[in-house]
Amino acid sequence: SIDNVPLLGRTTTFHTLLRRRAAAPPIVGPGAAALRPPRFRDKHTGMITTFRPIYGAYGGPVCSVLTLSSDSGEMRILLDCGWDASLPQTALRALEAEAKKANIVLLSYGDLAHIGALPYALRFLPPKAFVFSTFPTAKMGQMALYDALLSREDDGSIFTLAAVDAAVERIKPLKYEERLQLRFESKDPKETIVSPRPAGRLLGGAIWHIRYDVEEIVYASSFGWNKS
Repeated sequence: SIDNVPLLGRTTTFHTLLRRRAAAPPIVGPGAAALRPPRFRDKHTGMITTFRPIYGAYGGPVCSVLTLSSDSGEMRILLDCGWDASLPQTALRALEAEAKKANIVLLSYGDLAHIGALPYALRFLPPKAFVFSTFPTAKMGQMALYDALLSREDDGSIFTLAAVDAAVERIKPLKYEERLQLRFESKDPKETIVSPRPAGRLLGGAIWHIRYDVEEIVYASSFGWNKS
C-alpha cells in the first residue's frame, strides 16, 4: 500500500514549503540561489531526502530532482523533463547540470510539460542512467515532440526528429503496478525499486512509487481520480 508513504508533488507538502520560502515566483532566475529546498533527515537511518524543483513549481513545464543520500551512497532521480517555447535558457542550463548527475529519470505524462525537454536532457545523461515511463506516455510523448517540431514550436535548437526517436528508444516502459528492482555499479549497496501507479489525468499518466533502501516516497506531479 502507498497510503502512508510521503507524497511529493506540486500540490503537496513540499510545494507548500517552497511557496512559503520563495521571495519571487521563478525557481530558476535571480532569486533561485536564496531558495532552500525541503530537506528531511530520518533520525533512525540517517537518510537525507531532498526535493528541489529545477523549474515549474509555479506552473508551466515541470522538472525536479529528488536526492536520497546516506553515508554509503547517493541516488539522484530526475522527475519529469518538461519544455515549451517560453522556457528560458537558464532553465535548460540548470537541467543540463542535473542531468549529468542523474541515476534515474521518471516521466509522469506524455505531454510537452512533462517530457518536452527529454531529448535535450539525454545529451548529458550518463550512459548507464535509466529512463522510465509507461508505454502510452512514451508513445504520446513522441507524438507531442513531433508535433512541436512540425508546428515550429522548436526551431531544432532544443531537439531534432532524430533526437526525439533516440529519446523514445532510451525509455524503458513499465506497466502499472510493475515493480522494477535496480542495482547500480557503485559503492552504494542499496537497492532501488520504482513502480508506476495510475494517475488518471491523461492516458498512461503515472504516479511514481520510489523505494531506496528503507525509504519510500510517492511522486505525484498531478493526478485526477474523478469518477466519470
